[in-house]
Amino acid sequence: GFLALMYSLLNKATGRIFIRSEKRGELVNDFSREVSGTLHSSEIMKRLSSLILEELPVQGVYMLLRSDREYRAQYASNSLASLSFSIRADSPMIAYLAEWDDYLVISEFKNNPLYLSVWDSEKRLLQDLSADCVVAMKDGRDSLGLVLLCGRRTGKSYTAEEISFVRTITSVASIAM
Repeated sequence: GFLALMYSLLNKATGRIFIRSEKRGELVNDFSREVSGTLHSSEIMKRLSSLILEELPVQGVYMLLRSDREYRAQYASNSLASLSFSIRADSPMIAYLAEWDDYLVISEFKNNPLYLSVWDSEKRLLQDLSADCVVAMKDGRDSLGLVLLCGRRTGKSYTAEEISFVRTITSVASIAM
């Protein structure tokens, strides 16, 4: 009785996870084919943003590209959003992305001692944008840009599967750009 019910529930849950994972694998392959055929970074950013918005419960996406000593906002999923901001390349947040990982979840990063050295203006910017996660667009060791995921619609943390998906498609976009 009880064991059969538990088995049935677990089987359904793992089946849904497998199907979702398989679907995301197909989306990554389709995205890779699409962006490898375009030379325009604006089109790549638009497609990357659309895919993120389709698959993750976020309200907005910003993309910043490296230019000299800063990452300048170049794209927003909301066409009315301001692109008049940047993040300095010597920011502690950028140092974290270069040294430790290619993404950071803001709520977790706040527990890192490095967060204390993030400039107040940058903390305000992240708060004003409702940024939840920052993903580096890397080409090898160098970071070409940043993807900001903003306004997560659920109160839950990002899942490992969601982070993996965003990292994968961001990496594909970085190579294409």
